[in-house]
Amino acid sequence: MPYENEHAARLRDPDGFERIVQLWSKAGVRALGGPLKSKPDGPTVEQAIRFDAKKFTVAEAKKWLSDHDYKPILFEPAKDKKTVEIEMERRVMCSDLCEMRIVEEEGQRPKIVGYAAVFDSPTSLRFSKVYGFTEKVKRGAFANVLARKADVLGLVNHDPNQRIGRTTAGTLILLEDDKGLRMEATPPDTQVGRDTVEDVRNGNLDGMSFQFRISPGGDKWERGRQGEPELRTLIEIDELYDVGPATFPAYPDTTAAVRSLDAWRKEQAEQEIEQSANQCEAMRMRLRLAETE
Repeated sequence: MPYENEHAARLRDPDGFERIVQLWSKAGVRALGGPLKSKPDGPTVEQAIRFDAKKFTVAEAKKWLSDHDYKPILFEPAKDKKTVEIEMERRVMCSDLCEMRIVEEEGQRPKIVGYAAVFDSPTSLRFSKVYGFTEKVKRGAFANVLARKADVLGLVNHDPNQRIGRTTAGTLILLEDDKGLRMEATPPDTQVGRDTVEDVRNGNLDGMSFQFRISPGGDKWERGRQGEPELRTLIEIDELYDVGPATFPAYPDTTAAVRSLDAWRKEQAEQEIEQSANQCEAMRMRLRLAETE
């Protein structure tokens, strides 16, 4: 799934990595990678090369790869802004998982602290009576965004008019710990800031939400157990737009995920058809051999 600002050259399957972080960045080119699952204590290995679309055309990016002896297994040009916006997704966590609370220290403004995402916690996402899937976030999924020190907003219900923090201003702090993506926001002494603190304190806002876009190949689909929906694992978040308190429950924006699921189901069906055809051909070969004996 390419994205707006960068061309992406995948070198290895991201699912083969223990975790993925940014390894280096220079002159509009950056590399992602990390230790392999097969060698978790081994050296870091490059997983993808990405190019700033403002500095590299598709042809220039491919030439750079060739000049530096990279042979990607997949190359995806950057998409236009309109297409990228469609691929943004939202998730809302309920209060018992996000652990959102107000922290007050003498002489300082109240802070809103909680978890926007919890690792390895399967969540059922339904968008019709018969259509849905289960989703979980893999540990390290936000590492790339945090390493880039991305500009992330703290918003109430994703409303840009209700800002309660910003990473570049130091009023929103995000970090990954053993539990998940931890958020600490210091709302301003404004009507929005005061109202948000009070709404969190009295339980009017009891969920936490984040808006994001995954990296190319940054999710993995698996078959569910008999009678259960498919499982989607978010491996790498490429863009994190905002996090913050949200009214719960809220309908999850799963448009991009549905497209990803449909593509995976189509691929699985094609593989099953091919496998069935191969089995039939093998059976015919055995029958022909038996007839000649």
